[in-house]
Amino acid sequence: MNKIVFIVLTSIIISSCNVKPEEKSEKNSPKSEILNNHSFDSLLTSFNDSTEVARGQLLYKLVELDNPRIKPLLEKALFDKDEFVQIVAIQSINSNNLKSSSNKLLQLFNRTDNNTLISNLCRTFEDFNLKEAIPYVKEKTKSKNPMVVYDCILTLGAIGTESEIPFLKKLTDNKVLPEIYDENGFLSQKAEFTIGELAQKSIMKLKKASR
Repeated sequence: MNKIVFIVLTSIIISSCNVKPEEKSEKNSPKSEILNNHSFDSLLTSFNDSTEVARGQLLYKLVELDNPRIKPLLEKALFDKDEFVQIVAIQSINSNNLKSSSNKLLQLFNRTDNNTLISNLCRTFEDFNLKEAIPYVKEKTKSKNPMVVYDCILTLGAIGTESEIPFLKKLTDNKVLPEIYDENGFLSQKAEFTIGELAQKSIMKLKKASR
């Protein structure tokens, strides 16, 4: 599903490569574990330095170490003051399938109206097929930010059920066409559909899925 404001960050694919049995054994050896913890501690010290300008990239590197301590760090990073760090945390939780962090994702979703964060969170809800997110997503359609509303409607069409159709019908008369502006205030792009058109498409999608 195409997201209007979902940020595609290059070189963030975090996956476990095919490792030969002997390599895996070596990787899990006590010596390897000590080295891993040392690297993690070193990077963590730099990451926790508020004057460090590349904290987002440091978080990537911390994730790549696959250290057991990464989950609580990612959950804490969701509420960081640096938006890029927050995006890295959301996408890392998604790519590592950390569904147990869903409550933290919902907390962030509930307290922010930042369309970039909302877009990334909505994408994660879809990838997790997180039905628990539906009430939060429906509530967020009250946002005054058209792009936030747009992303929420997309997500309702992706993870919702027929029971969401009456709610979506209330949005079909909305003729607002969401727009995105760059950091200089210039129009960057427009959404493909008006909010009402997208709501109608989501309704059709839900009806089709229920057949």
